[in-house]
Amino acid sequence: MSATLPPWAAQALERLLAARAAGRLPHALLVCGPAGLGKRALAGELVAALLCERPGADGTACGSCRGCTLRQAGTHPDFSRVGLEENEKTGKLRSEIVIEQVRAVSARLALTPQFGGAQVVVLDPAERMNTSAANALLKTLEEPHPGCLLLLMADQAFALPATIRSRCQRVELRMPGRADALAWLATQGVDGETAR
Repeated sequence: MSATLPPWAAQALERLLAARAAGRLPHALLVCGPAGLGKRALAGELVAALLCERPGADGTACGSCRGCTLRQAGTHPDFSRVGLEENEKTGKLRSEIVIEQVRAVSARLALTPQFGGAQVVVLDPAERMNTSAANALLKTLEEPHPGCLLLLMADQAFALPATIRSRCQRVELRMPGRADALAWLATQGVDGETAR
């Protein structure tokens, strides 16, 4: 497991990799919890493992195969990231994920994976989809393509429509206890006074 993941996120990753090894990884995951708990680091490790051509015995990415190299360069053809984009008309960052973005993802997932493995999409922040985008995503969630995984990242999962939440397996990271948080911060080189 990655040394950069806090223990509470590493435990979630272990469960997801075990589900993958058993052939039980769902087609959609809602990774949620308060900001700053390692959700995105967890998703990054899971994406790396899914796109790796030679995963280790524990299911984690090798870091050196073609799939890992392309993912690290941001050019893996079977990986997509959907987030807040620039508005072409105003040049400003949009405040929501729009239907065109979700339709593009759905069209991409309908294609055969170029490397023959998994196709992975990270939608972050999922709670910022507008109503039309959420409705467009429902069809993809209801009729998943084999070998595809949608990772919806949300700091505020309650803001997602219930229809979206109900079609995803929830992976919730919760606030660690004080002792666990302080112990992890110490392993990251944070002095005791600052950590407290």
